[in-house]
This record gives sequence, structure tokens and C-alpha cells, in this order.
Amino acid sequence: MKIKVLGGGHEVGRAAYQISTKQSNVLLDYGIKIEPYGLEYPQKPDVNLDAVILSHAHMDHSGLIPALYGGNNPDLYMTTPTLDICDVLWKDAQKIARTEDRRPEYNKEQSLIAD
Repeated sequence: MKIKVLGGGHEVGRAAYQISTKQSNVLLDYGIKIEPYGLEYPQKPDVNLDAVILSHAHMDHSGLIPALYGGNNPDLYMTTPTLDICDVLWKDAQKIARTEDRRPEYNKEQSLIAD
């Protein structure tokens, strides 16, 4: 088993941990870090993911998960309450990006993965 820290190793925010075995590649969390000067992102996974596990809905753990979808589409695992919260947060992140006149990290269709 190999564990690669893609973000959040020595900080609060950008939580992202790639776990690889001979059988599968899993990502635990994929969050953003919100700073006064803008957003910071974790590194991109360097493998095709089989699954993503989300520990909880806070944006520092979930904020970039929709960006993983639209191609490989790994299975996504989280609790039902986390799913309900993420549905709201991911759609809201799209609105905030537009009001701040910046390019969203993912498109509208990707933010609908919670539906």
C-alpha cells in the first residue's frame, strides 16, 4: 500500500490523500483552502481513481471533489447527511465563483454529482 499526501499534510485545508494498492486507487477527501488572497488546491491524483471517500462535508475536505467527475467517474462514498450538505455547498461554490468574477473549479454538471 502507498499513501500519497496531495494536500493538507502540514496545514488546515486542502485535505487530499491518495491510497494505492495493487488492486485499487482510492482518494480520501479532496478539499480546498480558502485564503484572503484566494483559493489553494491540492495536487491532482496521478492515477485513475476507483473510488473517492469523503470524511465530511467541510469545504477543506470536499470542495474540489466535483472536479474529479466528467471523465473517469470513480465511485463516491459518504454518509447521507454529508451528501445533503455537499449538494448545497457545491452548488453554492458555483454561484460564489461567478459573483467574484473567477472561473469555477468545476462546471454545473460536475456539481450535480450529489443528485
